Amino acid sequence: MIVRMWMTPKVISVAPNTPIGQAAALMAEHGIRRLPVVEPAAHGHGRLVGILSQGDVLHAAPAVVNPFSGSGPGALPADVLVAHVMHSPVVTTHPDAPIEQVAELMRTLKIGSLPVVEHDHVVGVVTESDIFRAFASLFAVAGELTRITFEVALGEEVFGLVSDIAKRHGLQIHGLMSSMIEGRPVFVLWVAGTGIERLQQELWSGGHVVLSVLRV
Repeated sequence: MIVRMWMTPKVISVAPNTPIGQAAALMAEHGIRRLPVVEPAAHGHGRLVGILSQGDVLHAAPAVVNPFSGSGPGALPADVLVAHVMHSPVVTTHPDAPIEQVAELMRTLKIGSLPVVEHDHVVGVVTESDIFRAFASLFAVAGELTRITFEVALGEEVFGLVSDIAKRHGLQIHGLMSSMIEGRPVFVLWVAGTGIERLQQELWSGGHVVLSVLRV
């Protein structure tokens, strides 16, 4: 899965010369925490020059003012512009970036969203919610299946293993996904059929610890 499959294509942005009060009002109205800052262009899309977060606005506001309340934006200094408090340069991603790489980048940087840039133009934004939706879709199943989670050895060829077992017992494989848990390779197998118990027995007898068996 790639970013363009899950990103939000409609981007709310501000110009660098926007007063922070207007930016705060925009954040409050749309319930967003980060605004891309785009330099307007005479023709076509503008260029991304910064990012404005709720924290940036809070730091620029007087201590007694909540900039995101009903009257807060009007209490912010009119001469403080977005360009004065925004962060630049901006960490971005590309529409064709793998979603798991973006998830790891956001986790490492402890940020909730990233602008998606293509040919120097902002074409979308990917948020924590988009990442959650993407990963939740990996576990979505249709029909009555059994999900088996089991350990394997490092470097072991697992697809051939489960394919051979499934074929012997007349089972249908609907999905296979790998993960690492505390340095151990773990696979999740979605399968349908009546030979589930025999599949489990073969996994155990082959030295594979079965961690979980769920009917979903």
